[in-house]
Amino acid sequence: MKKVLIAEDDYYIQEIFLIAFRKAEYNVILAKDGEEAVEKAKVDVYDVILLDIMMPKMNGIEVLRILRAPGSLAQKTPVFLLTNLAQDNIIKEAFDIGADGYFIKAQMDPDDVIEELEKYFQDNKQTKSDIKNF
Repeated sequence: MKKVLIAEDDYYIQEIFLIAFRKAEYNVILAKDGEEAVEKAKVDVYDVILLDIMMPKMNGIEVLRILRAPGSLAQKTPVFLLTNLAQDNIIKEAFDIGADGYFIKAQMDPDDVIEELEKYFQDNKQTKSDIKNF
């Protein structure tokens, strides 16, 4: 069973992703803000992390920097941004830091995200890919 950390501050979005990922037999851990995501990533290993960009306390870009820091448990964990901000400068910055891809929430439902992640795992065996936008 794959383990996913979903960092998302919107309760409704958390719930629909939780239900979909559990149905797909993922072990789901939720974080309601950036600080909680960092704390959970410090103490456990995940198969994939989904990060909202706009979160309280610490945004997704700040979290990504911490996750990619030397010595981090999540340094090599696939991280995908889960956002409605498709601004080129933010996406470029995320890829420069080490994001593996991003999903636009308004354009994809949770099942689509799961399908793309499964393709990612199948095609890349959890290595970096050239996934850009779905």
